[in-house]
Amino acid sequence: YIHTFIIAHLVWHENGCPHIFLCCQLPIVKFLRTAKIGRFYGIIKATKFIHFCLKGTAMNLILSDRPLSLPLPESWQLVDLSALKISPCVGCFGCWVKTPGRCVIRDDAVTVYPLIAQSGRILYVTRVRFGCYDVTMKRMLERAIPVQQAFLRLHEGETHHVQRNVLPKEAVFVEYGTDTPEERALFERLVSRNALNMSFTSHRVIFVSEEEVENTVAKEVSAWETI
Repeated sequence: YIHTFIIAHLVWHENGCPHIFLCCQLPIVKFLRTAKIGRFYGIIKATKFIHFCLKGTAMNLILSDRPLSLPLPESWQLVDLSALKISPCVGCFGCWVKTPGRCVIRDDAVTVYPLIAQSGRILYVTRVRFGCYDVTMKRMLERAIPVQQAFLRLHEGETHHVQRNVLPKEAVFVEYGTDTPEERALFERLVSRNALNMSFTSHRVIFVSEEEVENTVAKEVSAWETI
């Protein structure tokens, strides 16, 4: 019972790739005695399993509504939403009641929301329109509903949805396209409300001109890399 064995909670997504979200430690003897545990956690190869345990699950993600031309460290992944086919959410709630955790619309969004869930740090780049995310980012955020569950919880004295294997994350919003105090204040309030639903441990909003976007993103990535 002294030794432990790490069991990974394995979730198989529609693209055929395993996405492992949760680890726990169990006594090795208990694990060996639990013959049916494979049915619960799925069947995984030992090599992939050990690689996962050593590497960890958290990733750094940039979610952008426009192309960005800048070198990124290997630990970062950039998703250019403007280059993807992402349809609007139809509000069917199939991802909650019919196919939990899986959107019924089969387009590029199904490859993006698992990345959002797995990220430990996420940098959003979006134009602000009427104090809100512009169409490209808003559409993706609405399609990311599968990372939440239909069940409710009390969080900071308010009712919010239970997260579906979403890692706590630091978030930075690099916003462009607005320069009015009223619109900026409205957007900051929106982000602070979203933060309660999106497992943010911290968040910052940076307003820049369109010409300053790439330099600002590069500075933020560099700052995170030095932490």
